[in-house]
Amino acid sequence: MAEQRKYEKIFSDYLRGMYVVQAQEQIIHQNPVIGLFPKQEVETKQITLLESEDFDKYKEKMPKGKGIAKGASARKFRGTLKTPKGFEMSTHEIEYTIAKSDMENPYYFLSDEVSAMAYILGLDIVETIYTTAKNNAVTVSSGLNKDWDGSSTTYDKILNDIVILKKQLRSQGIAKIDNFLYGDGAITALAAKSQVEASRYDYDAAKEGFYVDDVMRISGANHMWGGQDFTDGEVIGFNYNYPAMKIFYKKSANPQAATAPAIPGFEEVAPAISMLMYDDEDTNLNDPLVTIKMGCTVGAVPIAKGNRMIRVADILG
Repeated sequence: MAEQRKYEKIFSDYLRGMYVVQAQEQIIHQNPVIGLFPKQEVETKQITLLESEDFDKYKEKMPKGKGIAKGASARKFRGTLKTPKGFEMSTHEIEYTIAKSDMENPYYFLSDEVSAMAYILGLDIVETIYTTAKNNAVTVSSGLNKDWDGSSTTYDKILNDIVILKKQLRSQGIAKIDNFLYGDGAITALAAKSQVEASRYDYDAAKEGFYVDDVMRISGANHMWGGQDFTDGEVIGFNYNYPAMKIFYKKSANPQAATAPAIPGFEEVAPAISMLMYDDEDTNLNDPLVTIKMGCTVGAVPIAKGNRMIRVADILG
């Protein structure tokens, strides 16, 4: 009976939306770029499934120690959706299956499995944001020193580039760019040459729980890593108070899916994640299986046709 009570507790937590909240919090804190832009949830049922992918291919992207439990299996679906207003969104869903008896094992924790799924879904959301920014931002290529990681490049030269970049949106009525996202090489060079210590930055008191770790404050702007999709020397800049894009999520249309409890303020930045959990005990009496589906449908649309963002393809070159 004790083992059965453990499974019942897992299912009760699922119904209360605890695993959805876990996934949302993990995604937003591991990928803070998601919270830098306003979001909107939409309703639409137009989905076209493109492909099914082996979940194993994503293991190499995960930090050491993340994965799925022994005996479980998973696969990932990717598809496209077009809203009534005509813009496309991408849908990502992970389908996870495990024997019910394995979930009752005292060493099994569904939160570990949710963490692995949330990690991959977070990368999918960031990829959408990055692609939109890259394809629509105004390219800046002249008047910069660049070569930030060069042995002869001083911090003063880097600071001069930052001052130049901050002024790039004045023609749009935006006094300065106050947020810069960087590729690995660029942020490493900036940290090494500036010797500025990164720290936590709280963006908006009204957005409960939204903060970004490892932010360097330089010349009145925030400087941080942009994510895995950024090339080594890439830079994207924008003003936080003049949103450069809006992120759209599809609301779950399944009434059986778990929904997250309302957390005032956090809903403004939390990605819309859907989760469905069920078993086949009615038809599989000997060894029932539990299926968990976790996913999101996301799209990003530039505001002012991308003229609120700038991009430097390679600040190191």
